[in-house]
Amino acid sequence: MDITFHPIGVIHSPFQDLANMPIQPNGEASAPGTVDVYPEYSAGLKDLEGFSHIIRLCYLHKVSRMQLTVVPFLDSEPRGVFATCAPVRPNPIGLSIVCGAFTPTEINSAVEAGAELIKLFPARIGGPQYVRDLLAPMPNLRLVPTGGVSAENAGSYLEAGAAAVAIGGNLISPEFVYNQQFSEITARAMSCVQAVAAGKPITMPISGEGRRRSRND
Repeated sequence: MDITFHPIGVIHSPFQDLANMPIQPNGEASAPGTVDVYPEYSAGLKDLEGFSHIIRLCYLHKVSRMQLTVVPFLDSEPRGVFATCAPVRPNPIGLSIVCGAFTPTEINSAVEAGAELIKLFPARIGGPQYVRDLLAPMPNLRLVPTGGVSAENAGSYLEAGAAAVAIGGNLISPEFVYNQQFSEITARAMSCVQAVAAGKPITMPISGEGRRRSRND
């Protein structure tokens, strides 16, 4: 039986070779990642920001071999690949879970549970300053502010130390989806891309063309 999957986007990482790649995501908490979701799937992101977890699956396209036993980092015994995080498995699929939290206690619980990224929701309550306040005693946190993030303030959250930002309602208007005004959604998405790239807030246009990028990974 053949099973075929069609990608809905691309996950980007700043690490391009194994030599400088961290063993686990929290090994380099300051490294930002991005997720490009293809425009035809953008409407499917609506209301995602209201949930406590985001689960992402990706195909590890640079895995060139399969190996059923490996010697893990800081270990000396061969282990079955399914008991490790090694990518050289029969189906090279990666899994990442983003946990949701807001208070320091909730965030600490998420860290203890092994969360790679922590969805800070609703971010609008504390704004970028709250991100700074959280990172002051816990600098290794990888926070993803969600809820109230827009092109106008995305750069401010990143400058405050957020690993990424997630934009939902301020990006995908129910009216635009209902009326199939996808060019308007694309224009907003491009504004978010520019704000993230520049690391500072900019004004959101009302129309345009382009490709959606949400900063989630």
